[in-house]
Amino acid sequence: AARNADLSLPMRLQCNNCDNIMSKGTKFTSRVEDVIGETYLGIKIFRFQIQCTNCSHEMKFRTDPKNADFIIESGATRLLYPD
Repeated sequence: AARNADLSLPMRLQCNNCDNIMSKGTKFTSRVEDVIGETYLGIKIFRFQIQCTNCSHEMKFRTDPKNADFIIESGATRLLYPD
């Protein structure tokens, strides 16, 4: 069941539609859902859907408990280093 949750962006992202860069810590209201059929050592995996702050393009990422990180699924590119 999907639900909404307030979220601070855990990484820097660049929108694949308009190239807008969103900094780590940017606050969003995101749509959160359980990834059905996927767990890691019994830990649930969650998918987050947010929208670009500039063009409202949809971006999706999910938790990666194995590596204590997140995986970008669509709509954005993760930026590892500052400009």
